[in-house]
Amino acid sequence: MLKKAPEKLHKQDFPSFGRYEGLIPNTDITSWQTGFFDRRFKRKGWLYAGIYNAEFALGFAIADTGYLGKAFIYCYHFPTNTFLEEAAQFPFYFAEKFMPSLHSEWLFNQGNKTWQVSPNYSDLEIHFEGKKLQVDFSLIDFEKGMSTIAPALDQPFNFTFKNAGIKTKATIRLKGNEYNLEGNYAVLDFTLGFPPRNTRWNWASATGKTVTGASVGINLVAHFNSDLENVLFFNDQLIPLGKTIFNYTSPADKSIWHITTEDAIIDMHFTPSGARKDHINVGFLKHQFIQPFGKFEGTLLINKEKISFTAFGVTEEHHSVW
Repeated sequence: MLKKAPEKLHKQDFPSFGRYEGLIPNTDITSWQTGFFDRRFKRKGWLYAGIYNAEFALGFAIADTGYLGKAFIYCYHFPTNTFLEEAAQFPFYFAEKFMPSLHSEWLFNQGNKTWQVSPNYSDLEIHFEGKKLQVDFSLIDFEKGMSTIAPALDQPFNFTFKNAGIKTKATIRLKGNEYNLEGNYAVLDFTLGFPPRNTRWNWASATGKTVTGASVGINLVAHFNSDLENVLFFNDQLIPLGKTIFNYTSPADKSIWHITTEDAIIDMHFTPSGARKDHINVGFLKHQFIQPFGKFEGTLLINKEKISFTAFGVTEEHHSVW
């Protein structure tokens, strides 16, 4: 059983590395920053929220990497094979004193595009405004996830909060058509800390149901955060998972992925329907990212019983030198 999340991340009473139930409310890490260089070149923070089901794959992100502010959104409509994405970035976009948090306002504007995250008591309100895509959705009672504090090689630590299978209400306007969704389709990734300068990971995030109708939310990672953020949300249960093995071939969006956990709780295959890609190489900054979206099918081992499930979501191949 996981320990309850502590109240804060603070240098004076820093909690042990590990996994905690629920969100750490106060993630102000100013006490870990010794000056401008730590703030602008070592500290990274980002928020990713997604909606995955048989109709939509939607990913929304805002990132403060210190010297660069970034945001993206993409939306894929399975029935019509319609894909649209928007992205923006700007050097030193976020203010010196901005501290990323799930209890603070995030706002990124560029031209006629706006990304916004607003806390609303126990919910998060997500908004994007663009010319051909407008999105509004809520993450309802989002704090019932898992917090992870992980070692980061020669850096102090990396913190992340993950939740999957969050109840959401969404309105999506895509190329003139309006769609309304309601259900346990949303995921959330909030990360803040000092990741290694050379960072790699594979990631899988999904929401779905078992053949018996149980709700399933999945967050899996390899090569990052010491395997501590692997978790299964099964109905109202939060089940920590062991090491994850990702088997696939390049290019990642053309391969069938086989993903398993060493504790045998998850065994699944992922079939991509498309992907979002991002590649940057500007000397001191290198970023290679591909996030395929599609369908998962497999089994869960729950109380010694194998249960088949179907889910929708994303995998990811990521490498940054930042």
